[in-house]
Amino acid sequence: MRFKKRLLLIAFTLCSMLALCACGDDTEKGFDYNEDELILNTMALFDKYEAVPSDLAKYYISDGEDLAKSAVSGIEQARNNDKISKFEDFSAYVNGEKPIDKSGDYPKVEAESDYVMVTVLNHADKDVEVTVKYTENADYYIKKAELEAENDIISYREQLEQLIPAYYQMTVDEFLAQQGFKNFEDLYEHDINGTLDQQGIKSFKAEEMVINVVYDNSQLIKQAGMNTLIGMGTVFIVLLFISFIISLMKFLPALLAKKPKIPAPAPAPAAAPAKVTQNALATPVPAAVPDSTLMNDQQLVAVITAAIYAAEADRAGTTVNAISKDKLVVRSIRRVK
Repeated sequence: MRFKKRLLLIAFTLCSMLALCACGDDTEKGFDYNEDELILNTMALFDKYEAVPSDLAKYYISDGEDLAKSAVSGIEQARNNDKISKFEDFSAYVNGEKPIDKSGDYPKVEAESDYVMVTVLNHADKDVEVTVKYTENADYYIKKAELEAENDIISYREQLEQLIPAYYQMTVDEFLAQQGFKNFEDLYEHDINGTLDQQGIKSFKAEEMVINVVYDNSQLIKQAGMNTLIGMGTVFIVLLFISFIISLMKFLPALLAKKPKIPAPAPAPAAAPAKVTQNALATPVPAAVPDSTLMNDQQLVAVITAAIYAAEADRAGTTVNAISKDKLVVRSIRRVK
C-alpha cells in the first residue's frame, strides 16, 4: 500500500513538472506580428545604420534616438574593437531576391509578454549577431481605425464588385482565389495594412539594436588568456607601486621631526673702566685710530678714560699723566674737525 502511494506521488510530481515546462515554452504574443516581416525589418535596419557615414555616426551616438544610438555605437564598436572591416549586405533578402534560410540556428524570433527579440546572423569577417527588440506600436492601431472609418468594409466591397469585373473580367470570389486570399476580409485587411506600410506605420516599432561578434572556442580561450594576463599584470604593477610607497615611510619621521632651535649668543661682559692718576703725562690724543689698528674693548675704554683726564687737566692748568692698566700712554689729544 505504501509503495503504491509513493508511485502515485512520483507520477503526480512528473506530470506537474511536464505541465510547467509546456507552459513555459508556449509564450503568448504581446501583439500581432509576422515573423518574416520582423526578420526582414531587422535586416533593413542594420543595412540602414551600417551605411551611416563617420561624421554622421558621431551625431547618432551623442544625440540620436535610442535605436539609432545603440545601432551605430554597436556597429562602430565591432569595427574598432573587433576589427570588422566589411559587413554582409542584407539588401538581397530585403528586396526579395533571396529567400530567408530558416534551417539553421538563425534567424531567431523570441516572443515575450510585451516585446519580441529578433536575431539574424551577418556573415562578415567574423559572424556578427544582430538583435533588435520590438514592441507594440500604438499609433498603428490609431491610424488603422482612422482608415477603416474612412473606408468601411461595406463600401469597400461595393467598389471592388464594380471594379474587378470591369478590369479583370472575373468575380470578386474568383479574384480572391487567384490572389491567394481566403475571404474578402483578408483582402480588406491586406489593403489597409498596405496603405499604412506606405506611410511607414507598422504594428511594431524597434526599440533597441544590439551587435555581438560571435567567436569560436579557440578565439574565446585566446581572448580570455589575454584578459587574464592584462588583469594580473595590472595588479602586479599596482602591488609594486604600493610596496615602493611603503618603503618610503621610513624616511617620514625624519622629514616631520622639528629642527632644534639655536640659542642666541650671550652679550660680552662690559670691561671695567681703567684708573687714571693725575700724575700721568698729558699728551695730545690722536684724532682717530687707524682701521688697521686692532683693539679690544678694554683698550678702547682705557684710551677714552685717559683722554677725559687729560682734557680736565688742561682746563685746570695742570699737567696730568694718564696711564691705563694696560700701560697704554696717551701722548697727544687733538680735536677732529
